[in-house]
Amino acid sequence: MSGALRNASSRLALLALTLALGDGAQAGAADPDLPSIQARKIFRGPQIDGDLSDAVWKVAAKALKSFQTFDGARAEIQTDVYLLYDNENLYLAFNCYEPNMAGLRAQATDRNGFWRKGQENDVATVFLQTDDDIRTIFQLGINPAGAKFDVQRSAGKKEYGFGDRCEAAAKKGTDSWTVEVKLPFKALKIGPRMGTTWRTNFTRYRAQTHDPTTWAPVGGDWRDHKKYGSLEGVIIELPVDSKPHFAVLAAEVAKPKLGVVNQLRLKVASRTKKRDVKVTTALTEPDGKVSTSTTLVPFKRREKKDLYLPYKLPTGSTGKYSVSVSFLDPQSNEILYQTPPAILTLSRSLVTYLDRFYYTREKTARVIVEPEAANGELGELAVQGELREQAGKRIAVGRPRTRKRPPAQVLEFDIAKLVPGDYSVAVSLNDGQGNRVKEEELKLRKRAPTRREVKVDRERMCLLVDGKPSFCIRLYTGRDPVSYIASEGMRELRDAGLDSIGPMGYAFFGGAGDGWGKLNTTNSIESVIELMRDKLDIYHAAGFTVVLDIGNSIPRRHISPLPEKQEIRAGKLPNHPSLTKVLDDSRKIFTALKDHPAILLWYGLDEMNIGWARESKRLNALRWEIDPYHPLYVIGVGGGVPGTCQLFGVNPGMHDYGAKGQTLIFVDSYTDTQHTVARRNRQNLSMIVQFTAAHYQRDTMSPAETRLATYLEIIHGSKSMGYWVNYQYQLNGSKPMWDTYKSLFREMKQLERVLVEISPRQKVNSNDQAMHLLLKEHQGKLYLLTANKSKTEITSTFDIPALRGNSKVEVLFEKRKIKAAGTTFTDTFDGYGTHVYRLQPAATPARHLITVTAERGEREVDIEAVYRKREAWYNSTGNMIAVMGEGNTLQSIATDLANPAVFSYDAKTRTAVCDANLTINYKASLTIGRQDDPSFKEVLRMVNKDCEIMATCGTLLIYNSTLIGKDRNGSIMARKVPARVAAWNSEISGFFTFNRNKGGLAELYDCYIHDNQYVAMNFTTVRGCRLENNMALYDTEPHTYTDCAISGTPLLANSYTTLVNTSYDLLDDYLQQKRSISNGYLTVKWHLNVEVVDGVGKPIAGRAVLLEAKDGVDDVKGITDAEGQCRLAPVQVVIRKDGVTRGRYDIKIATGADAYETVRRDWTPTASEKLRHIVGKGL
Repeated sequence: MSGALRNASSRLALLALTLALGDGAQAGAADPDLPSIQARKIFRGPQIDGDLSDAVWKVAAKALKSFQTFDGARAEIQTDVYLLYDNENLYLAFNCYEPNMAGLRAQATDRNGFWRKGQENDVATVFLQTDDDIRTIFQLGINPAGAKFDVQRSAGKKEYGFGDRCEAAAKKGTDSWTVEVKLPFKALKIGPRMGTTWRTNFTRYRAQTHDPTTWAPVGGDWRDHKKYGSLEGVIIELPVDSKPHFAVLAAEVAKPKLGVVNQLRLKVASRTKKRDVKVTTALTEPDGKVSTSTTLVPFKRREKKDLYLPYKLPTGSTGKYSVSVSFLDPQSNEILYQTPPAILTLSRSLVTYLDRFYYTREKTARVIVEPEAANGELGELAVQGELREQAGKRIAVGRPRTRKRPPAQVLEFDIAKLVPGDYSVAVSLNDGQGNRVKEEELKLRKRAPTRREVKVDRERMCLLVDGKPSFCIRLYTGRDPVSYIASEGMRELRDAGLDSIGPMGYAFFGGAGDGWGKLNTTNSIESVIELMRDKLDIYHAAGFTVVLDIGNSIPRRHISPLPEKQEIRAGKLPNHPSLTKVLDDSRKIFTALKDHPAILLWYGLDEMNIGWARESKRLNALRWEIDPYHPLYVIGVGGGVPGTCQLFGVNPGMHDYGAKGQTLIFVDSYTDTQHTVARRNRQNLSMIVQFTAAHYQRDTMSPAETRLATYLEIIHGSKSMGYWVNYQYQLNGSKPMWDTYKSLFREMKQLERVLVEISPRQKVNSNDQAMHLLLKEHQGKLYLLTANKSKTEITSTFDIPALRGNSKVEVLFEKRKIKAAGTTFTDTFDGYGTHVYRLQPAATPARHLITVTAERGEREVDIEAVYRKREAWYNSTGNMIAVMGEGNTLQSIATDLANPAVFSYDAKTRTAVCDANLTINYKASLTIGRQDDPSFKEVLRMVNKDCEIMATCGTLLIYNSTLIGKDRNGSIMARKVPARVAAWNSEISGFFTFNRNKGGLAELYDCYIHDNQYVAMNFTTVRGCRLENNMALYDTEPHTYTDCAISGTPLLANSYTTLVNTSYDLLDDYLQQKRSISNGYLTVKWHLNVEVVDGVGKPIAGRAVLLEAKDGVDDVKGITDAEGQCRLAPVQVVIRKDGVTRGRYDIKIATGADAYETVRRDWTPTASEKLRHIVGKGL
């Protein structure tokens, strides 16, 4: 589950936030909770030179000092925006206040430069989503040098170049920099129109602090166009040859309702004499059909008048409509004036669906018709339908039913006596005059009942497990948890509410390496199925269900070995034979395991994009054929493509963008976006809580972040929850984190019946975008779920008219109550804090109104406090000892655990015996031995061959001590920045490997390393060590051993190893090709210590020394220090697969700026040497 930004550098990722944008959606009327700016029309535009002193800017529409940070706080460094327009162009200006003008960055000179690695840019950006094409968003960014970045995004595609038709200029002042932009409407593909409300946002990025700020409250995700502000009032007139008799001063197109008469409001100015005018309103439908209505309107001379003109939209049609008005002479029908069109773009307006994907024991099936938008209206529509056999014969007519929660209409069909099979339901919608406006045919599947039935309640969008509405909680993992699935710790999680486990395909078989090996096509699919069955038996015995990976493991089996695998996964080779093999194997797995009691869901592709949708549809269709009872689950946006699956989610992750930045910036908006898709398809949305921060110096979420991410995803629409724990220590690596998982699982299970209900219609007005909330109803009570996305403490007052006046508000899970004052109550949220309230309602309105008044405090959440407390803790899940905080020793661990069977310490012999994995967490340190007392020597003996010592973003320091592994198993590892494992004058033996990865530091100084499997793999530093009788040196990255002695330890053939002043007893074997190098190399270097003095022996500093190479090795250069000395490391030999290259040099000492004296020719080092050169006398 790699996040999209996981491996990006923080600076480029931050810039991407400012320059990246997702696909557009319908542009609608202004949202009163979002900022808006009213367009100001002029007749002559400003000169585009970056100078805002042009008088025309004084009359511009303005957004002054209104920018905010990710979490909704007022930006410390502010920005002003100015906006004007005429009939041809939109004019925009930024005034970017800057207290440190010297820190401005403007390295890009063209569009590509904004993305070029190493280049930094301050950027002022405008995003614009017009009503001409609701799928398209234009983006234009300008840096302080006037360079432009432009992109036009539409339906997943990117186009560049519209910015070439836009003028832009920037200018630097003393305390700000300014930008002027002219955007031609033609470049934006905009023609004449009125009644326009465009989605827009203005953003700014300060490179010196990596701080993005925004005008609209997008919460850090610039792609979330639904949170853009609005640009209103633009009227672009039709071109005319002479001055018209009338002019539109304002036009208002309210959000149209379905199936009823709507009104277009015009404010019109007459420029003619008193007269009657025939006003004709014309509605043009997407197919070109035109309907008109006419009224006679009297006008006085030069009168300004408000007109309210009716029109009606056909409910069943989608696409682009236009409404225009003509003013005609009633006698001659001469056109006196014609307005530009008002554009109405309607996406799919109604959702019609069956309440199940399939039926078994149900007595009735329900067809539900509701508006796609949550606050839409059905108007005067009536629904009719009939149930038919496949051949078309009518079986039954649907009975209308009233749903408690409008807006919706419902038809019911009796299906109790219906035999299993596939049927169709023909649904029609009629308007108030009896006209049929929409017809749709739905597929009804009825299947025979079986022991385990998992369904999606499409009305509530929740899972039904054996008929019970369920809010399922799952763990997804990249490592095999089967070894500890029956542990006491996992029983604790199960009892808290954890339902199921979703191991990735390779994890199911033992991890990334061994697991993929077992899935290889060299093993039969029948053997793979038996391995699956064995693991499922273990999970079932432990009381867990499984989300069984089939969509990753089987494609990996057949596609990953192929050179064209990327093209296949992108959907570019739809007829590739490997895809047929995937379906053949999948068929066998479905058939063999569909009745296993541990199966909850089938797991489709991880992070599936739209390109794989076709294959997911084929897999889902195959599943329907063989096993309809266990739905297919997909992670990735491709899961929102109809037909690919029944439930899906995404893993928005969390990202760190500096000390001042927000961490959980995408969680709410990503969930919102996917909930919109899931609601359209009536799928269950199951989001993932995942930590993917490439820039964090820790490997897990903190408890506060995990809690916040969980509640944000629930508040924004997730109806079940998954957690990605790639490594077991991410689950059990600290007691605070473990306790957080347990408490969250308990809370979700206690709220399960509440969470699965349909959310009532509600409107939230808040003065702080950091406050997120969702109101639920259940059994006559109200439940308010709340979360503070800001790091800052917030005190919030909630005004809920439906609350019973002066009642007590119960704060669930916190054992406290709040006395309401009338219909309001107040509570305080820590940074990243969450609360759940249970309220007594006075009434249940059709739509709830909630007003939040928030006040920020000064205190910020300290998410790292839990990491600083010193303690050691043992968890049977994964047999893990977690070390937290600084100052840990072997003796303190034994004292904290008080469990000698797991970890013991003998103070007399200073020996610790460990029978568990030992992990040193972020901000934690463990010291073995004493740096200041060489006589204080300790021993750590690992007695379990399956256990490791891992500094996971923590520090392990070893002084003058001994570490003993078990049977060359288990590793010592420094994992991820800023992990450090370092040993001085110590002995290490019996381990599988001693290594580092993902930026950790691993160092050995003057140590004795013997009888291990692999030695010092990818170490940072190995110096002065003795390495004996290890199975191999294995340097998958270039690595150097300095001043060491190595014996009895061969190289693996693909190692990249350099030896400097190091003896190696097997060197002759490699020189004589008795041992081979394949993809790597072995380089041997020796020290040449050069001393340069004058005739009386005085050191000469700054003298260049050159070893001029021959025979294919590189020159070696150095400069003497204050003592007249320099140390060089020339090559003796480089051994590669294709042969041996020996170093041969002429040794030269500089006599002038470009002149050298050769003091030795054709010299090859075979050991370290000293060379003393007396200027004028030679060696």
